[in-house]
Amino acid sequence: MGKINWRLVISAAVIAGAAYAGLTIMAIIQGYEHWVALIFIGGVAKLVAVKAKTAPARNAFAAGFLFAIVALFFQALFLPVYFDNNPEYASIPLPWGLSPVAYITLFAPLGGL
Repeated sequence: MGKINWRLVISAAVIAGAAYAGLTIMAIIQGYEHWVALIFIGGVAKLVAVKAKTAPARNAFAAGFLFAIVALFFQALFLPVYFDNNPEYASIPLPWGLSPVAYITLFAPLGGL
């Protein structure tokens, strides 16, 4: 079993996750978020799998998972700006009466998977 190259995984996931979050927060990719997310996650996973010396699939999975966590973290951090630029998401009712920040925090790991 190969080890995860955390330096590679973290650097790729944080840069791509922050870039994707910025695009969504500013509503630049409004309506195409899912497609752009797939492109970003696929690109990060491919980059990490190619650069990883051992266990490329494990490294790629870790990078994709961390990418989603980082992107959702930045979206939660800038939630007022996100809602100002994406008002249709501000009016969506959340389950169990959760606040948007609590919802993102609880379900970010599921989104990463």
